[in-house]
Amino acid sequence: MPESLLSLDPRRLFDPSNGAAIRRASIVWFRNDLRIQDNECLNSANYESMSILQVYCFDPRDYGKSSKNLQARGSELVVRIGKPESVFVELVNMIRVEATYARREVSRDEVKAAL
Repeated sequence: MPESLLSLDPRRLFDPSNGAAIRRASIVWFRNDLRIQDNECLNSANYESMSILQVYCFDPRDYGKSSKNLQARGSELVVRIGKPESVFVELVNMIRVEATYARREVSRDEVKAAL
């Protein structure tokens, strides 16, 4: 994998006050949460590493399990790549939905906005 994929903060290399940057390269694995503002793992990697590769994996095994479970209930799992606001407009227009349900995931930004 080319080193050009690593995010590198050149100030870390030359900043004598940054004794914490002890790792040359690290990976931050984004699992289900792609937030960066309050991501403790990303903050730790930024503090402790000179360069970071940020990775998100779409695991087809997870898709396969969910898809099979839905098929057993007589349904299908639809996967689309795109901006949610565009994808949902397309789906709403295609099948004339009357409601959308989503599992609530609360982040610090959402809590602040609700206050």
